[in-house]
Amino acid sequence: AHPMPEDDEEAAARERAQRYIKFGTVTEKNVEQLRKLNLAVFPVRYNDKFYSDLASAPSQAYTHLAYFNDILVGAICCRIEPQEGAAFKLYIMTIGVLAPYRRLGIGTQLLKQVLHACALEP
Repeated sequence: AHPMPEDDEEAAARERAQRYIKFGTVTEKNVEQLRKLNLAVFPVRYNDKFYSDLASAPSQAYTHLAYFNDILVGAICCRIEPQEGAAFKLYIMTIGVLAPYRRLGIGTQLLKQVLHACALEP
């Protein structure tokens, strides 16, 4: 089966976009940007504790921000939960990308970064 033309165009757009995509972690300085992103992406409001917990988490390995041309466009926020009989359980609290930046592989890359961090855990 041959890919439809849209598939080729989408793949080309995703490829071109890669040089503009960068990743970062949540800090006290940018947590308000994350709050604004979540307000734009999700139908629920997260409380202040959600954001203060993220910004002050002992490890930032499980929360990542995605930037397109230095503009925050996506994020994944996870927490580690103890799991009986296993090392730990990862709970994905949110993963989202602003609508105009979807289909560029940003969400996939955010998820891969978290899974990579999990693989590094003892």
